[in-house]
Amino acid sequence: MNGKDYTDTKETDVVDPLGHKYGEPTFKWSDDHKTCTATFTCENDNSHVETVDCTITPETTKAVTCEEDGEIVYTASCEFGGKTYTNPETYKEVVKSSGHQYKDPVYTWSTDDEGNKVCVAAFTCSICGKTENVPGTVKAETTKEVTCTEDGSIKYTATISFNDQTYTTSKIETVQKTGHKYDDNGVCTVCGHKKPVITLKAKKAVYTGKAISIDEPTITEGEVVNLNYSYYSDKDCKNEISEPVDPGVYYVTVTADAGSDNAGVTSNTVTLTIAPQATKVTSVANATSNVTVSWNKVSKASGYYVYRSTDGKKFTKIATVKSASTVKYNDKKATKNGQKYVYKVVTYYNGNQTVSSAYSAAKTGYRLSTMKVSSLTNKKGKKAYIKWTKNSKSTGYQIKYVTGKSKAKTVKASSKAKTKTISKLKKGKTYKVRIRSYKKVSNVTYYSAWSKQKSVKIKK
Repeated sequence: MNGKDYTDTKETDVVDPLGHKYGEPTFKWSDDHKTCTATFTCENDNSHVETVDCTITPETTKAVTCEEDGEIVYTASCEFGGKTYTNPETYKEVVKSSGHQYKDPVYTWSTDDEGNKVCVAAFTCSICGKTENVPGTVKAETTKEVTCTEDGSIKYTATISFNDQTYTTSKIETVQKTGHKYDDNGVCTVCGHKKPVITLKAKKAVYTGKAISIDEPTITEGEVVNLNYSYYSDKDCKNEISEPVDPGVYYVTVTADAGSDNAGVTSNTVTLTIAPQATKVTSVANATSNVTVSWNKVSKASGYYVYRSTDGKKFTKIATVKSASTVKYNDKKATKNGQKYVYKVVTYYNGNQTVSSAYSAAKTGYRLSTMKVSSLTNKKGKKAYIKWTKNSKSTGYQIKYVTGKSKAKTVKASSKAKTKTISKLKKGKTYKVRIRSYKKVSNVTYYSAWSKQKSVKIKK
């Protein structure tokens, strides 16, 4: 101004950057549609470009089956700038059907209404389970001729065509033997075979806890096969049972195949008797006023019969014990002093019929009346003096004495004695004393019952 230049400065205002402004991306699938990218371009500066890989999400929109193709739709999406973007263009993939995968067939044989053999092959898909039932063509071939006594056989072969393949299977079926055709003379009109005769014998056995069978029959006038034993619990042979186990009386017949048109050949009917086990008489002992006989318990018993003899030859039944658990009997009539008594016991069982065992071995005893201590006193010198009434049928006497919990001691006296002095006792002690008689016969000793106890205190 006025021919001069003037200048001045001022600080410049700071302008903030605009920042990126991205719009919708541009999506691009790869040629094989396995990947996809999204490209973002800044609207403020198109030189700023960001490319992001997308996540591919498959969705089956139509399942593939053995008979129809399937479909899978792939969707691409990505995360950018805190937002999710999805490609509107999806990719659809067609999944080709593989067709049915049939397993090896399952064959079913049957017979139609006209008696012809039928074979159906079932082919099942291992993927979807669909089954195709295909009938086959069946041919028969006789592989063994049937006779009166031997079965024949026929081989059936089925041929099935399916899915351009041929399948075959076969089955051999037994043809039952025809059996003999007997005339009135018992001779087969086909092969000349003679009708046989089957004979059984009755049998007696003893219970063992296991099934018991009848013995094999004798066969005459020819041969039989397929013997079949039938056991019955009744005489009329109406109630058939398996081989019997328990004691009882059973009825047995045998049928066999001799080729006849009826039930074949039938034997005679015989009995199978199963008896309970015999017991053993364990003792014949004197009780206070009579004799008690004891024996072993037997399994599968209903009770016992008791027999008595005085000479060991002629026995009489004196009692029926109606319990298998009762194994002793008190013979109240065996009271005669010095008398010999012999016993046998028989086991019985109430099955379909009542059956009895064999007799037990005999057991002998002698009745000896129970002794009585008439007096028991203390004698000087630490002794006990015992008196009793003599038993004329005895061989001698046993005297048993005991004090406290010490072991009892026994002394003997002869058959002629009526008294006994027991020495070497302890002063101040009380002794319990009892006596019994005994009888020796053929080196066997038989004892009476013990008398009632008496007590004595040794004071001197």
